[in-house]
Amino acid sequence: MKFLVVICILIFISIDTASSLPKPINKILREKIEKIRSQMPCGIGGGPSLAPFHEEFVDVSYEESSTFRIAGFLETVRVDNLNEFVVDNIDFSLLRLKLDFGFTLPNTVLTGRYNITAEYLNRIKLWGDGAFSIKLNDLQLAGSLSLRILNGHLDMTKLQTVLSLNSINSDISGILGSEQTSLFFNTMIENSLPQLLDDYSDDISELMIEYVTPIANEYLHKLTLSDIIGGGNGNDEPCVAKYLI
Repeated sequence: MKFLVVICILIFISIDTASSLPKPINKILREKIEKIRSQMPCGIGGGPSLAPFHEEFVDVSYEESSTFRIAGFLETVRVDNLNEFVVDNIDFSLLRLKLDFGFTLPNTVLTGRYNITAEYLNRIKLWGDGAFSIKLNDLQLAGSLSLRILNGHLDMTKLQTVLSLNSINSDISGILGSEQTSLFFNTMIENSLPQLLDDYSDDISELMIEYVTPIANEYLHKLTLSDIIGGGNGNDEPCVAKYLI
């Protein structure tokens, strides 16, 4: 999941060496994580609120030659409980510039509306228009990221991730305009999605790495080693939530 990987990157670049000297490095990292958690309702680094996260419109159109097509969008999307993540593992090696991480999102809820048409082999068509509510139970992301100093700036050289899901509760209405079809489709999702994530974990990991790495390095390439070891003044502005929960 992109959100959790970005959290790991933020942890690294926010290290204050001056204040961390008397403490074990992993304890410092956990303190940084809690600082990030507290800032999520008002957004991190001027970004949008992450607790909850809102997106008014998401284009989900996709086409793979003439085999598979999706046309449609999501709207009024809301994701709740992202700031309730549990830190399962944080282990940073300053010598190797490597961070091993593990996070669990115990109860992530996605709600909104959708309008989607899918077509397979120009024959099988599936469409839907309605509301959706999806609850992800124990979504886990583990992995590691490695950094280097390149031309005086930071560069992420390697990212490894493993994504897993314990269970899902799906309530999607309006599939083929039929309540019965919607019930069947929701049951199929609940029974198959955790196993599909496991079966295609390598492919999912490759997609995450392909998407996250350029975004991460665009930010990291602006930082030098002195940005990490120089420290800050420790004065944080109070977090004011951008959305009423």
